[in-house]
Order: sequence, then C-alpha cells, then structure tokens
Amino acid sequence: MASGDPYSVAGSRLPCSATLPPVRRAAPPGPPRPSPPTPPARHRVLPTAPCLALGLLAGCASDDAATSTTSAAPATARATPADQRPAPKTELEKFDALGYRLEWRGVGLVSRGAQTLFFEPSGDLVLFQETGNTITCLDAATGRSRWATELETPITRFAGIARRDERVYAASQGELFVLDARTGEALERHRLAVVVTTAPLLVGDMAIFGGMSGEVLGHNLRSAYKLWGYRLSGSINGEPVRVGEAVGVVSQGGDVIVLDPANGASFGRARIFGALENNPVASDDLLFVASTDQSVYAFQRADGRLRWRSRNERPITDQPAVFNNRLYVSIPRRGMVCFDAPTGDVVWEAPQVSGDILGIRDGRLIAWNGREAVALDPANGDEVVRVEIPGLVTLAMDGFDNGPLYAVTRDGRIAKFGPRF
Repeated sequence: MASGDPYSVAGSRLPCSATLPPVRRAAPPGPPRPSPPTPPARHRVLPTAPCLALGLLAGCASDDAATSTTSAAPATARATPADQRPAPKTELEKFDALGYRLEWRGVGLVSRGAQTLFFEPSGDLVLFQETGNTITCLDAATGRSRWATELETPITRFAGIARRDERVYAASQGELFVLDARTGEALERHRLAVVVTTAPLLVGDMAIFGGMSGEVLGHNLRSAYKLWGYRLSGSINGEPVRVGEAVGVVSQGGDVIVLDPANGASFGRARIFGALENNPVASDDLLFVASTDQSVYAFQRADGRLRWRSRNERPITDQPAVFNNRLYVSIPRRGMVCFDAPTGDVVWEAPQVSGDILGIRDGRLIAWNGREAVALDPANGDEVVRVEIPGLVTLAMDGFDNGPLYAVTRDGRIAKFGPRF
C-alpha cells in the first residue's frame, strides 16, 4: 500500500471479498416463538484500541435547466470561498478545514476475506459489522473495542443493524438477533415470518421491516411473532422511515404507503413511477421520495396524498436529507438542490456539488459524494471549502446538527473526528 494512504496499516493488508450471495430461508410452519440463542453466538472480547490500532498511521502524508412543477431559483453567481488559505493537503488539515479535529483511531474486527458491511454510530457506542457477520462495538468516547460477537456463518446474508437503549438488533434475512449493548451477549433470537431486506425500524414494541416479497412486516418484539403485514408491489429495498407517529414505506414497484406501526392500518396510499436507489426521508408531517422516475415527491402523512412534485431530466439516486423545513437532493444536471420542504419551492441550486448532505457543522452544510467533502453556506448554497478524502467506504455524521464525523475504510479502520471549537 502506498505510503501516501492516510488509512494504511503498517506491515499488513486485510483482504476484501465480493458481496456474498443471498441465502433463501423457508418460512416456519407455525407462529414463531422466542427461543434462546441456539447455537450460542460466539462472543469475543477484543483488546483495547491501543493494541488494535498499533500500526495505524498516526499522522497523514500529503495526501440544463430541469422541468419542475415547483418554482425555479434565480440564477446567481457563485460566491468566492471565504477561506483563502492554501488548500489543505494532509488528512488532518482537510478535516480541520471542515471544522473537525481527530479524536481517535480504532478498528472493527474483519475476518479473512471479509470487508465492511454496516456502520452505525449510536451516541455513546459505535457499531460495526463486516461481511463475515461479526459485530464489533466500540466506545464512542475513546475508540476502545468493548466486544465483538460472531452472529452467524459468513454465508448468512444480513439486512441491517439498529440500537435502542441497552439492546442491539441485528437482522439477517430470516432472523432477528437481540444482543446486550454493553456486553455483546446474545439475549434473544427471533425467527421472522418473511424474508426481510431492510434493517429494523424500532417503534415501541414493534420492529418494522421491508420484505423481499413486497410485504411490510410488523414484528412484535415482546411476543417475537408477526403481528401484522401489508403487501405492496415489488420488493422493499428502501428503509422504512418515521413520519411523525406513523411509518412511511416505498416499494420497488412504486407503491407508497403511510401506516400505523401499532396495527398496520393504512392512513393513505399513493403511486410513483420508478424504483428507489436510496431511502425515503420524512419530517413530522411529510414523506419525501427521490425516485429513479426522475422526480422528487412530498406525500402527506395524514392521507398519503401528493403535496408537491419536482420533475427532472435524469433518474435520482443519491440520498436526500431533510432538516429544519429544508429538503436537500442531489439531482443530475442540477447539482445539489435545496427545496422548501412544505411547498417544494426551490431555495437554491449548487451545480458543482453532488452526493449526500451529511449534516451541519458550524453553520455550514457538509456534502459527501464518496470522494470529496464540500462545505456549503445553507442560506444560498455557496461553496465554502472542498477537500478530497480518498480511501473511504463511509463518511457518516452521528446526528445532523454538529455531530461527530466517522471515517471508515473497507477493511474496518475507523477514525472519529469531533467538532473543532
């Protein structure tokens, strides 16, 4: 590995493999019942971060107009970046330009031939899962590894992980594993009534899943069985999302539905004309969908009806974000577009910016496209600073407003950058 890679590990290289094929699981003949984790999950306690991070690099080498049913923003000249200092070159300088400083470096356990699968920052804990199906839990304050638990064999395909209070929920396509968040010990193991394709959305006593068959599954966490289901057309790949007290779900066949998570009753349904390559997002009263049918939609929670729609020239695949009545969507040929969320009016467009809006740091939006991070003025979309950060599989912010940034590589190296005050 080249010496200029700020994420290289001295003296070793961890191999990576292709994504594992899905495993089909047959549904159980009768109602599922909770059972102890048999066979017991293999549980490991890892060495502390200083041991694991030995060899991690301590410092870093230098490293046209779309059609729309909503009103268009007037064309304005882009502002000159406020920061006129020389362009940052090292990793630490680049994060410093974004308003962050390095707090720690750690590593998630990655088995031979595996790679990063899921990364979930969760307040005081950081959860990491690799394709070999071992979950590592790190202390968010220090980067020290608290525990690692191997859930299943590498051939089992997992759909996602979630954490609430003192429990971690890891969903394979056919089972839900419940772990103690402090120790990693397996507490429960639920068999799911359908093959699921999304992480669990935890609402009260319910875990809401999207299914491969198009069924929205309401799984009761207390009784460990299916409480309700709602069939849509096409599989459900986008994560279910909270819309106030309701849940919004979008299928690959174009069905849009808003449900009561307690009983699966529908508040309203709608249709779009393409599949999703991202996840829907929501405010307290609106569900937002950015689709490959080239449109951005806003649906009402109360009845599922369309509030507004923006038509565009190309399919939309990047992840939208909503915050403080502003919806941010990266749209091909338009760049990053800021909509007024309730009305759909265009507030501004940043033609040279693409990717996902991770959050806000020190009054500036942080956008990430997989290789470059850009800080933007949220008032007008003017670009403040742009830095290239290669070698990452994930850059994630824990919380939208001034949360820490986590940089994750394919082979499980994790760096936490805290806000610089």
